[in-house]
Amino acid sequence: MKRKLDCTKGQQKSVKTLRKNEIAVVDCVTANIHQGSSIFSEESRGRPCVANSLVCIAHKEVNAIILREWTQEDTHFVLKNGDTLYKHVRESCDHSYLHPHDLPKDFYLNDKLTHVSITMFTLET
Repeated sequence: MKRKLDCTKGQQKSVKTLRKNEIAVVDCVTANIHQGSSIFSEESRGRPCVANSLVCIAHKEVNAIILREWTQEDTHFVLKNGDTLYKHVRESCDHSYLHPHDLPKDFYLNDKLTHVSITMFTLET
């Protein structure tokens, strides 16, 4: 079942659970910044996708955030800390777009040591 996203800047729609298959659908959470915003350095602007993904997952798990309670502040936290992680990792690799295997297994998030395990697989057809 497809649903149209209908969310204007600054609004948040909650997670809804569909009865039939118990699928949670997040309409959207908006923020005042994005990973390409000018508040980020030119070296990292628009590039920390993989780092942002890792920080997002870790932030949700470490802080036991229920997705329907995700806020604009959570999004800002992810973008700012993802940018910091990106710049740190870039110091030791020679490409501007990170790969999952470039990410550290241990890093600090809110002064908490966070350990992650990333499993890579390839689909062949």
